[in-house]
Amino acid sequence: DIGVAGRDVIVEMQVVVSSDDIERTVASVMAAASTLGGGVASSDVNYGNDEVTGSPGYAVLVVKVPPESVDRLLSGLDDTGTVQSINQSAQDVTEQLVNLDVRIRNARQSVANVREFMDSTENLQELVTLESELTRRQTELEQLEAQQRNLSDRVALSTVTIEVVPTASVPEPPDEDAEEEDEGIGDAFRSGWEAFTALLFGIGFVVAATLPFLVSGLLLAMIAWAIIRRRDGRVTMPAPATARSLVDETGHETEHDTEHEHDTEAAPVS
Repeated sequence: DIGVAGRDVIVEMQVVVSSDDIERTVASVMAAASTLGGGVASSDVNYGNDEVTGSPGYAVLVVKVPPESVDRLLSGLDDTGTVQSINQSAQDVTEQLVNLDVRIRNARQSVANVREFMDSTENLQELVTLESELTRRQTELEQLEAQQRNLSDRVALSTVTIEVVPTASVPEPPDEDAEEEDEGIGDAFRSGWEAFTALLFGIGFVVAATLPFLVSGLLLAMIAWAIIRRRDGRVTMPAPATARSLVDETGHETEHDTEHEHDTEAAPVS
C-alpha cells in the first residue's frame, strides 16, 4: 500500500492481453478507466478486417488510474480477454519532490526580492538590469514548478499501457511429448557431435594450460642429463698408455734383478 508507506512512488505497467473481440475489449478498458477515476491518455486502435485489409487488428491503450485502482483495472481484463504478460516498475521520487519544493520556495523569494529592488530604484540603467534578472529568475521558477507538477501527476495517477492482440496471433505452448517423439537419428547425431567437440575442447584446454610446465620440465631434465654425463666421463677415464708401459717395464726389471741376486749368492767363493 503506497499510501500507508508514506512515499511518493511512480508506478508504471505494461500489460499484454489477447482477445477474440478487440473492439469489445477496448470499450471495456475505457469504461473501467473512467469508472476508477482515471482515463485513457492515448490510444492506437485498429479493429482489423481480414477480408479488406488482411489485418486481424490490434490496440494499444495508455491508461491513467490512481495507484490503488490498478489491481481492479487488471482484474477486469480477464472478463474480456486473457492476460498474457505483466511488467511493472516503481520509482520512488519522494526525495526529488522534497528537493523541488525547497528550490521553488527559494526561487519565489528571489523573484520577490528583485521586484522590491525594481520598485525602489529610480535609475533607468539599474531598472533594465533588474528586469533582465527578473525574467531569468521567473523562467527558472516556472521550470521547477513544471517538474514538480509532472512528478506529482505521475505519482497521483499510475500509467498502465495495455496492448490488445488477437488470440490467433498468440503462439501455443510447445507440446513436450511431441518434441520427445520427434527426436530421432538427427538429434542423436547432433548430441553426439556436441559431446565430441566438447571433449576436444577440454583436451585442448588441458594441453594449453600444462604446456609451459612441460617445456620447463623438459629443459631442466636435459640440463641435468648433460651434467651427469659429463661427471661420469671424468670418473671412468682410462690411464694413459705410457703409464701402463712404465709399470710393466719396472715390474720386469725388478724380477730380473732378483734372479741375478739369487745366482750371485749361490756361486762358490774362490
